[in-house]
Amino acid sequence: MCRLLLLLFIVVLLQACAGTSTTVPKDVSEQAVSKVDIALPSAANTDSDFYSSHYLASDAEPWWQGFNDPVLAELIAITIENSTDIGLAVARLDEAVANARSSRAAGLPTLDFDVQAGVSSTDLESGGLQSNPARVNTLSADFSLAWQADLFGQLRNATAAEKARMQSQEARVRDTQRVIVSRVVQTYYQLVSTRERLALTQISVSRRAENKQRIDQLLERGYSTYLDKTRADSQLYESNAAFAQLELEEVTLLNQIGVLSGIGVAAIRGVLEKTGQLAEPPADIPLPSINLLIQHRPDLRALERDLVASAYNVNSAIASLYPTLGLTVSLGKGDDNRLPGSFPALDVITGGVLTRLATPILGRGRLLAAIDVNSARLKQAHYSFEQAALNAISDIDTAIVSMDKNRTIYQQRELAAESASTAADLSKELFKSGELDYTSVILAEQTRVTAESSAVTAKLGLLTAYINYMSAVAPAW
Repeated sequence: MCRLLLLLFIVVLLQACAGTSTTVPKDVSEQAVSKVDIALPSAANTDSDFYSSHYLASDAEPWWQGFNDPVLAELIAITIENSTDIGLAVARLDEAVANARSSRAAGLPTLDFDVQAGVSSTDLESGGLQSNPARVNTLSADFSLAWQADLFGQLRNATAAEKARMQSQEARVRDTQRVIVSRVVQTYYQLVSTRERLALTQISVSRRAENKQRIDQLLERGYSTYLDKTRADSQLYESNAAFAQLELEEVTLLNQIGVLSGIGVAAIRGVLEKTGQLAEPPADIPLPSINLLIQHRPDLRALERDLVASAYNVNSAIASLYPTLGLTVSLGKGDDNRLPGSFPALDVITGGVLTRLATPILGRGRLLAAIDVNSARLKQAHYSFEQAALNAISDIDTAIVSMDKNRTIYQQRELAAESASTAADLSKELFKSGELDYTSVILAEQTRVTAESSAVTAKLGLLTAYINYMSAVAPAW
C-alpha cells in the first residue's frame, strides 16, 4: 500500500512538472523596459535650449519653484496636504501594505490555544444531564502549532506579488501628486490669465464708453453720423458682454481649484484673493535621461510593478500543481479518566504530531485554468506598460514641439499687440488733427483689444506647454 501511494505521488509530481515553467519577474521587467523606443525626434528640430538633467537627482527642487510665485507655492502646499485625490491614493496604499503583511503572515507558523469543556450522557432516558448518573464531563486545554512548508514557492510567490502591488501603489501615490499638482498649476495660471484679460477688458470698456460719449457729442454738432453712433454702441455692448463672460470664467476656475486643492470653493477665495503674474517660461529646458525616466517615472513605475506582480502570480499558480506539506504539533492537558458524574481534572499531558501531504489528483483542470488566467493577465500587464511608455514618450515629444511653436506664436502676438497699440494711439492723434474719420479710430481700438487679449492667451499657451513638459520629466517626483 505504501509503495502504491509513493508511486502515485511520483506520477502526480511528474505531471505537475510537465508543460509548466516558471517566469523570472526581473527578466520580465527588463525585457518590457528594453522594448520601449526612447527616441525624441522633435528634440533635434527645436530652438529650445536643452541641458542634461539626471531624473533621479536627490537635490532636485520642485519644478514649480522656478516661477518664484509665493501664492502658487502656498497653493501647492495646501493641495498636497488636503487633496482628496491624494488622500484616496494614500488610503489605497494603506490597504496594499496591509495585504502585503497578511500575505507574508500566511507563510509563518500559527499557534492556537484551545480550551474545551463538555458534558454528555449515554442514557438520557434515566434523567437529564444534571442528575443523570451516566453523565460524563470532559475538559481539555491545548496549544496547537501548525505550519505549511512552502516547498515549491506558492506562498513565496504570492507574498512577492503582494509586495510588488504595494510598491505599485506607492508609485501611484507619487503619480497622483504629480498629476494633481500639474492640474493645479495649470488652472492657477488660467486664473491669472483670466484676471489679466479682465483688466484689459475693463480698460477696453472705459475706452469704448469714452468713444461712445465722444460720438454722441459729435453727432449733436453734426460732425458724425448715426452709423458711427451705432458702431460705438455695439462695441461697448460687446465689451460689457466679454467682461461678464470673463467674470464667469474666473469663478469657474476658482471653484475648480477649490475642488482640486481639497479645501472647498469658499476657502479658496481667501487663498487666491490676489495672484501673481503670468510667468514666462525660461528658454533653457531640462532634458533628463529618457531611459531612467521610463524606469522611474511614477506612473510607469507603478505599471512595471504591476507587471512584476503578474509574473509572481503566474509562478504561484504553477506551484499550486505541486504537493503541499503541512505539519501540526499539539500539546496540552486533559482529564485522566471519564468517570460518570465526576468533574475532570487536568492531570494528563496530551500531545501529538501530525504530518499532512496533499497533492491534487482530480480538479487539475481548474488549476491549469488558473495558470492560463494569470498568464493572460501577465500579457495584459505587458501591453499596459508598453502602451503607457509609448504615450509618455509621445507626450514629451509633443510638449517639446508645443513649447517651441507656442514660443513663436507668443513672440509674434506680442509684436502684433505692440503694433496694434501704436496704431490705436496714432489713429486718435490723426482724428484730432482732422486727418482721419472716427470709424477708423473705432476699428483701430477693436484691433488693439483683440491683439492684446490674443497675446495673453498665447503666453498662457506657452506656459501650459512648459507645465506639461516639466510635469512629465521633472525629477521632483
